[in-house]
Amino acid sequence: MTEATNIHSDPAVLNQRLEQANKQLLQSEKLAAIGQLAAGVAHEINNPVGYVYSNLQSLEGYLTDLFRLTDAVDSAQSVDDLRLIKQNIDYDYLRDDLKDLLAESREGIERVKTIISAMKDFSHIEEEEFKLADIHKGIETTLNVVNNEPKYKA
Repeated sequence: MTEATNIHSDPAVLNQRLEQANKQLLQSEKLAAIGQLAAGVAHEINNPVGYVYSNLQSLEGYLTDLFRLTDAVDSAQSVDDLRLIKQNIDYDYLRDDLKDLLAESREGIERVKTIISAMKDFSHIEEEEFKLADIHKGIETTLNVVNNEPKYKA
């Protein structure tokens, strides 16, 4: 029998190779799970960031209109000229929508902060040693991190 045949039939060598393959498979599965979690978190952060970005674009247009009105104060011939500009920019709508834009944007940023805080709690990034844990907080944090996972799978 050759040495190569002995290596392949030696139970200790086969067991060692099997253990090594199992470790590699587990590592691969862990990396895949981390990748899925990262993709989910990125998606969760992207949603509120997307509407905050959109709100900022609307806000830019609204500010342009408001500056047009305030700049006209210095050059307007009469109050009627100012009223006409105010009507043209639909001031009443703009005023109401600004409140909504700011509230929605604040809500979006709060959602991003909550996600980031949950990720920090979930990963225990700031803890160096073992300590007692609050199981309820751990479950709540985990649920916050994976908040929207079920809706894409169920």
